[in-house]
Amino acid sequence: MSINSKLDFFAVAPRLREAEVEIPGTGKTVRVRELTVGQRIEFERRAKARTEAEIASCLLIASAIDESGAPLFTQDDEAALNALSLNVFPPFMKALTDLNALSAQDVEDAEKN
Repeated sequence: MSINSKLDFFAVAPRLREAEVEIPGTGKTVRVRELTVGQRIEFERRAKARTEAEIASCLLIASAIDESGAPLFTQDDEAALNALSLNVFPPFMKALTDLNALSAQDVEDAEKN
């Protein structure tokens, strides 16, 4: 089937993928969603000149959602997320790397820029 209009295109565009990620040691989960193109651009802009840990916070802010699909965090939460144990982030980074097709090289490039 050929797409003949932008309405047809947007009607068949795939939904953003989501995953449940367990917060280590709590048995509680947080839902994360793959980034839109606009969110990826904003993430890359915010990631410039930041450490890997700060990038993890930025990615979690951009991706974590509540049960209604609304963002769980805002940029105002960045300092609080940065104050958490570093052990909280690996499961989120794995899920978000898979959902967003981010490679270790992508994260390194974001740090450099």
